[in-house]
Amino acid sequence: MTHMAADESSTAAHGEMQTHSNSGRLFVMEAGNEGKKPESRTDTVLEKFAPAAKLVLYAVPYYGIAVLFYVTLETKPCESSHALHVHEAAGGSPSTCLEPWTAIDALYYTTVSMSTVGYGDISASDNLSRTFTAVWILVGIVFVVVQTAIVVDGLFEWLGRAQRKLMSMLTSERFEEAEEEAEERAANAAVAQLGMSAFRSRLNEAIFYVSALWTDVLLFLVLQLLVGLVILYTEPHFGVGDTVWYCFITATTVGFGDINVTTQVGRLLATVHILFSVIWFAALISHVRRLSQRRERRRLYAQMLSRRLDHALIKKMDRDGRGVDAAEFVVGSLIALGAEVGGEPLNWSLVGPMLTQFHQFDVDGDGRLTSHDLSQLAAMHLKLATAPRYRDVLVDAAAAQGRPWDAHVGKRYVVRGRVER
Repeated sequence: MTHMAADESSTAAHGEMQTHSNSGRLFVMEAGNEGKKPESRTDTVLEKFAPAAKLVLYAVPYYGIAVLFYVTLETKPCESSHALHVHEAAGGSPSTCLEPWTAIDALYYTTVSMSTVGYGDISASDNLSRTFTAVWILVGIVFVVVQTAIVVDGLFEWLGRAQRKLMSMLTSERFEEAEEEAEERAANAAVAQLGMSAFRSRLNEAIFYVSALWTDVLLFLVLQLLVGLVILYTEPHFGVGDTVWYCFITATTVGFGDINVTTQVGRLLATVHILFSVIWFAALISHVRRLSQRRERRRLYAQMLSRRLDHALIKKMDRDGRGVDAAEFVVGSLIALGAEVGGEPLNWSLVGPMLTQFHQFDVDGDGRLTSHDLSQLAAMHLKLATAPRYRDVLVDAAAAQGRPWDAHVGKRYVVRGRVER
């Protein structure tokens, strides 16, 4: 990065502005802001694991408070042989035996409630516990469930990148190549000899969804298989059919409660299984929706590139009545494709400030941002700082070009250009 300044000594004296240029791209910094340093490998690793770390930061106190509350206040029918033996030795009957919840019971109940599965095998026994549970469900959904969904979504993105990298290694294609293009070529080649356009379209769509979802679905099924095997081992009353049914009603949040885990190991496993299965299943549904939207955007993009120019199209895109320039054509096409800026549909009211900013930086008015514009901006700022009357010279020069300029905002000099469209 090359440091550009009109007067290095003046810059050091005033400390007002630093200017940098990289491949003709321009940005201006105030004193004290040294720009963003290149990310190190450590920063990259920390950024990747930040969502998981945030999940731990939320989950530990969330579950810790819940465990402390339920273990202290809640009881359940005796499940341990030791509690039953002590109760019977005191002359009580098994039906009246109660024991405190264990920490695993509290973890299990908190997760079942927060995930909305709601088996009903253990529940709050009084109004105080019910009030706490109601509040804690909402807290868990806002913090733990949402953050877990972010972690799972990040895992989906990582799986997608790993899948594309693996396919590029197997097919000797570039990793940067979009998977859509590879899928389209594969589908076209597979059915080219058939000459069936309808079949080709359906096959392309099937390949698109299968290639994008197979790793996510496979891992989801592997998770259910591993959990099912452990449940079969730890829960004597479970059969194979019971296990499949239990995993299904858990992942879909139905939670009939007709069959439940009863051992401490089973409940500890269910705590993890419920949280990730429910969110994974919901994320799969959301992923399918995003894929459908992406495929529709691809269709519109291909349709737009194959369209013919006509008078109606020119009239629609022409903003100033002087014909369609490159910016109007590109922005108009993006608007037709449904492009968004900050979550809002792209429109010309959002494009206007961007064009204004461009004219702010384009000091020489040649329609391009270069290091020369950068040098001139730095020189203007220094002269304004040392000789405020120099503003009049800038205003006169701007007026001669038909682009009125204004003064500064804070310590940063801003050149405001008038945008016609």
